[in-house]
Amino acid sequence: MTIGKSSGLFMVGISLALMAAQPAAAQWHPPKHAAGQAGKPAPIPQPEKTFPKNIVWSLYSFNGKPVSGELNFLIDDNNRGTGSSGCNTWSATMVPANGQRIGMGPIAITKKLCAKEVMQMEVGYLVGLRSGPFWDLVGPDIVIKAAQGGGEMKFKRSL
Repeated sequence: MTIGKSSGLFMVGISLALMAAQPAAAQWHPPKHAAGQAGKPAPIPQPEKTFPKNIVWSLYSFNGKPVSGELNFLIDDNNRGTGSSGCNTWSATMVPANGQRIGMGPIAITKKLCAKEVMQMEVGYLVGLRSGPFWDLVGPDIVIKAAQGGGEMKFKRSL
């Protein structure tokens, strides 16, 4: 069987008619997440990191300013956070959560009084940890950013 010009045109016409008859939802469209803004490819999602437990992290920078004094924390395998907040020692349940966040329960703290500046730093430090902050490993350090724009704390491993 040979197909002449008219038969070929007929087949093209049927194909076009079938394509036009398909509902818009049935036609293929690239997924919306396949391209970013202005036709740029969307970034590849990075896998979530695992929080490094059983390491003492010492604060060395708070909102870009160097920190003096001993402010540190550790989260153990039982999700118990402990540390020093400059004047007092504290303990609380601390749970690394999805989205590289830290959840923290009520804080048990000693009741020493120190200089006003030390006490203010202590409050800012504990509020930052309690805010449900985001964390990230940056080189050998851990960076914690308060969830509600409360600042950034940088920690290094401590002995």
